Amino acid sequence: MRYAHVSACTKLTLELPTGFSASWMRFYRAVRLRGQIAFERMDSHGGDPPSDSPVNTTPTGRRIMTKSLNRRTGAAPLARTHAASRLGIALAAGALLALTAAGCQGDLRAKRRAAGEAAINIGATPRSLDPSLATDVASARAVNCLMRGLTTLDDQGNPRPELAESWTVSSDGRVWEFKLRPACWSNGEPITANDYVHAWTRRMLNPAFGAEYAYMLFYVAGARAFFENQALGPASVGVEAPAPDRLRVRLAAPTPYFLQLTAHQSYYPVCARVDQANQGWAQRPETYVASGPFTIEHYTPGDELAVVRNPRYWDAAHVALRRLTLRMIERESTARIAFDNGEIDGTDTVPRADLAQLRGRPELRFSPQFATYYVAINCQRPVLREVRVRRALALAIDRRAIVANVTRAGETPAFGMVPPALWSKPPDATFKDGAYDAARRLLAEAGYPGGRGLPELRYIFNTNEGHRQIAQVLQETWQRELGVRISAEEQEFKVTIDNRREGNFDLARAGWVGDFKDPLTFLEIFDSKSENNDSHWADPKYDALLAACRAEADPARRERLLLEAGSYLMQQMPAIPIYYNTSPYLATPEIEGYVINPMGMFDPARLAWKPPARRS
Repeated sequence: MRYAHVSACTKLTLELPTGFSASWMRFYRAVRLRGQIAFERMDSHGGDPPSDSPVNTTPTGRRIMTKSLNRRTGAAPLARTHAASRLGIALAAGALLALTAAGCQGDLRAKRRAAGEAAINIGATPRSLDPSLATDVASARAVNCLMRGLTTLDDQGNPRPELAESWTVSSDGRVWEFKLRPACWSNGEPITANDYVHAWTRRMLNPAFGAEYAYMLFYVAGARAFFENQALGPASVGVEAPAPDRLRVRLAAPTPYFLQLTAHQSYYPVCARVDQANQGWAQRPETYVASGPFTIEHYTPGDELAVVRNPRYWDAAHVALRRLTLRMIERESTARIAFDNGEIDGTDTVPRADLAQLRGRPELRFSPQFATYYVAINCQRPVLREVRVRRALALAIDRRAIVANVTRAGETPAFGMVPPALWSKPPDATFKDGAYDAARRLLAEAGYPGGRGLPELRYIFNTNEGHRQIAQVLQETWQRELGVRISAEEQEFKVTIDNRREGNFDLARAGWVGDFKDPLTFLEIFDSKSENNDSHWADPKYDALLAACRAEADPARRERLLLEAGSYLMQQMPAIPIYYNTSPYLATPEIEGYVINPMGMFDPARLAWKPPARRS
């Protein structure tokens, strides 16, 4: 059969032998990287998936390719069914393409620049473009192109006015009144205070709607009670529209970071009239009604979301780009190749193996992150309901070795869920790193000496080189030190998220980026009512501590309660913190405004090409 590779710079037609599938070719990209020819695999397997590859079917019916990591070496078993001639063909193709790679980079970027366009990789396919349903970083970044709220966050994560032009707050900090600026939806209808009331009461606080971030609105007076008892009616919630351009919000308790919350997508308005007429409006580009700097041109899940400047955006005069393409490249090394080839102008992650080579180059940037990388433990599993088993797994990890030898981007070992920067005085660690003897004692006390009698645990993680390496480290360490057997499965991001939410796992790679600058943004994901509680852990004492934190107005007493909650969380260990993130990312020096803030977000409205340098 004939396979044609087409790029902006060259067209290459290869005559392939019979039986050599086109899907195999899609697994490879040939590039010029580090002055050599390099190939980036587009699949996690070592070859074309053989017909007997293990396939798992999730409860939702999704089919996922899985693999077990070699327990001795940590390496994935490689398929060995491909002839050397096939590799030779791929190498030949790569060599030809490499000759034009440098020229492609300049041509692709130059064309986008001349057209007022840019391409940024957001690292995964968004789970939803509906602001009330967006819970992952990729979704939040995509939604931020299309929708806006009362406030937005700057490069340091501080709030500034967006759809609200001003606000006042009562002396007791409980009543906020927002003055809305004149603004329109992309369909031309005015954005009114009723659009906020509708989004908050009819969507976010309606359990039938299924908003995982519903708890984010529990700061509003009456919100939690209404969420738990719909018979109370929307009027019981402390939000009202005294005028089309005025929104009044009553809080359950003073919340000094409330303006950060209003920058979060869970607080965004939606066009009430459109939502009432068509609840699926956010699922199709042609029915999507936007309030942000861009509208949807086309969307291909798993590939790209192309958005174009929204002429009805209130600040459209200051949006420089005519068009922005959000790519969804999950594999870091593939994204690095796309960046080097000029296919994208920025990407949110960097392969850790490339950091040493990239240091000192203007393309490499670092963002301080309010983020924690952790392992979620499914506390519904009978064996994992035992806290001593959970703590044994947590103690038998060498975090310092992971950040020194695997991640290598300045991350720090984590001994709690909350990053130290969010505390006025970070608490002392409640457990030690690599405490293998203590871990073995705990496991024996739980009835599993040397791991005997403990079933094999299933660890799931989404596609990413770093996640795979950490899975291998955990797999080897727990087997060697505790006798605990682990099977590791690599899955697409959306599949991993769904499996975590449905409880279809024992252990799972997870991470959380703070939604606002306060320890509660990390602690409340383990609230028993939180839809983001992927550990499926419920503890009345912990819930009571969180409620006390939310209600406490005195800053000193509140921090003591937060510290108590964080300490108790680590005693019970429904999740295992591994490290606190930094965020290395790549951006072409010719583009400005691509700055990832501590919440993992960037403002697409600020993206712009720098003026060309003048020749002297």
